[in-house]
Amino acid sequence: MKLVPSKEMKINLLPDQEDYLCTKETIKEIFAKDEKNICLAFDIYMEDQLVGFAMFCEQMKGIFFLWNFAIDAQYQHKGIGTKALQEVLAYMLSHYHVKVFSTTYSWGNEHAKKLYEKVGFYEVNVVEEDDYKEVNMIYAVDAEAAEALKKSWLTDD
Repeated sequence: MKLVPSKEMKINLLPDQEDYLCTKETIKEIFAKDEKNICLAFDIYMEDQLVGFAMFCEQMKGIFFLWNFAIDAQYQHKGIGTKALQEVLAYMLSHYHVKVFSTTYSWGNEHAKKLYEKVGFYEVNVVEEDDYKEVNMIYAVDAEAAEALKKSWLTDD
């Protein structure tokens, strides 16, 4: 697989997946306003075919939030998502001195939960609001940094 820096999501999602990710317009807006360059995104290619998209934002030094990750609708359910996510995480580890990855998934999105767990993320807590419920997850490279992040999540009001 090949990763190409990007500032927009060019892949297509299935209609029921659109609620789980930022819209294409929102992603463009985020990068237009990202003056400190804390966000990174990649188009994911398998051979010459665009198959996926990943977007990270640095929350704190060495702690990156996986904000959006998706495989194009026509390439789903073929084992590409796991391999692509593993490769994106490995790339980030080798190029950006990552100590911790964090992400969330919407409660009930079992596909996302299984994918994240398969590559090494684990559940930290569940956040419940009136209109949504989401799960915070961590992939820890540095245990001390992971504990600091977990503590900050558990003490946020």
